[in-house]
Amino acid sequence: MNKRGIFFTFITILLILVILVAFLAKSRTSSPIALQKTHAKVTSLNAFVKSFDPVVERAVQASAKQAVLGSLDYMANTKPKPTYLPNFPGEFSKIMLTGSTSGGTAIAKMGPEAQDSLNLLRNLNIVKGVAKDSNIYIFYDPITEQDITISQLSPWEIEVALTLKNPKVADTQDLSKAEASWSLGATRVIKTRLYVTDYSDPFSLVEDNKQVPIKKTQIQGFGSKQDIDDFIQQHEFIAHGDGPSFLQRMSGEFKNDPFGIEAVLDQSRGADGTDTKSFVDFYYWGNLNDGTTNCNVEGYPGKFQLDDNPGHLHKIFYTTVPCAKPK
Repeated sequence: MNKRGIFFTFITILLILVILVAFLAKSRTSSPIALQKTHAKVTSLNAFVKSFDPVVERAVQASAKQAVLGSLDYMANTKPKPTYLPNFPGEFSKIMLTGSTSGGTAIAKMGPEAQDSLNLLRNLNIVKGVAKDSNIYIFYDPITEQDITISQLSPWEIEVALTLKNPKVADTQDLSKAEASWSLGATRVIKTRLYVTDYSDPFSLVEDNKQVPIKKTQIQGFGSKQDIDDFIQQHEFIAHGDGPSFLQRMSGEFKNDPFGIEAVLDQSRGADGTDTKSFVDFYYWGNLNDGTTNCNVEGYPGKFQLDDNPGHLHKIFYTTVPCAKPK
């Protein structure tokens, strides 16, 4: 090969080497930047995924609280007189989603379009909007009434659960173009708790048209008449497995429940003409016909009575003394 050929061969190799070095240099400067961006997206999504349940739980809780408060307000203001919400657990999911009862009655601050609304879908859209501001996008299937449940967890606690189907988060609104995304499973159940002591007693609201807060008694046992007096005067409630739960009270169900609560009404009721077997609230208003034996209580007016039915034993429960046996 002559010198000219060698020279051109050398130049060609040199140019190839220059192009290769330039390419490698660019790769070394641009790849870390791209990797850093991807890493930042993954880190951001990962952090959001870890906080997903608590964030959504707060949205569910805010909506659930207002659904109960709004329902109580509806019950109190129904004309011509206050009324219960039959099958309240079934109504609850509809109120959470649509802001109305199955009969079409709007519940305060639960309508999707109201500016001060705490409707569940509106609350979740707020969560989505805040996440979007950080370039995080939330996806899940449309929520139905069957995805929302409410249940009595204890005499003083209610559990509300929301099931999200196919929830995902991603770094873009188009999942097919996402560089980073997380699937949160086929379903994601978000649970929150409500406390009955945050609300008024539904029985007093409907039967007496009075707002009576549910106050949990600190009394562990009734050892004296003073204990009963304090319990009645403070209009406190005690857990009792034979009384109705809060959710049953919302529905107007005078039934017994393991998570039941009850109060004893004051002796001023003696002049109101109500035919009752007991001054225990759900017996007084419920007119239960289960063969209850009722008896007077020493130190109280004649009509102040507590039942002594084997299934309840309220006379013994509050006074430690059963009804006197017939002579």
